Amino acid sequence: MLLATVVLAAQIGLMQPLAPGQQSLYAQHVDGFPKAAWVVDDDVPVNSSPQLDGRLAEVLHRGDFLQVAGLGTPVLHAGVPGGLDAVVAVPLGKGALRRAGYLVARHVAVFESLLGKCSGDAAVFASVTGARRIRGVDGFVLDIAVWLRKGEGLPTRVLEGPDTAPGLVFFEGTKGGAAVALDGRVVVLGPSGEEVWRSPAGQRFVLDGAVGDGFRVTGPGGAVTVPEP
Repeated sequence: MLLATVVLAAQIGLMQPLAPGQQSLYAQHVDGFPKAAWVVDDDVPVNSSPQLDGRLAEVLHRGDFLQVAGLGTPVLHAGVPGGLDAVVAVPLGKGALRRAGYLVARHVAVFESLLGKCSGDAAVFASVTGARRIRGVDGFVLDIAVWLRKGEGLPTRVLEGPDTAPGLVFFEGTKGGAAVALDGRVVVLGPSGEEVWRSPAGQRFVLDGAVGDGFRVTGPGGAVTVPEP
């Protein structure tokens, strides 16, 4: 019942209308519960209600592992007029998922879609953290966070931003590394998940693909190849 309620609430109020090209990403976002998640910020407050038979208030701590039960209702995205943050429902304490609380998605790393892996035990995945209005675009554009998780460690943010064209791009390299691009920024990762190269701040780059022993990126000065280590 909880899952059906929160997904319905999301479909009615969270992302309508979506900008062109966002529908398939949002479909992945609302599919496949429960999902794994980790608290990546300190002291994340969680709220619930007696109607859900959950605790009225709870505090989760950095590193806590969660199971996401579904999407909740939208909240305003602070500092962005007309924007929205995604809210996720998580079980609180022991028992059925109906004992649930709600927290804003930007405080957690939700394992929604696996992009790929480096040759070691580093997994790169993405999650939807909210949505926003962008001038000149008709409809909401989803906010995405790209995460790197090494082994059993806590995920760390690699990139975050709106899913602007050409969208989220990921390539695996020939030496075990990987490269990911989002909203004009590119990050190249080594075989163990270490950051090898990041595009300069304030400049827009496009990740063209894996070539030879590196990755081809195009920026203001033209195309270059960033080598894998």
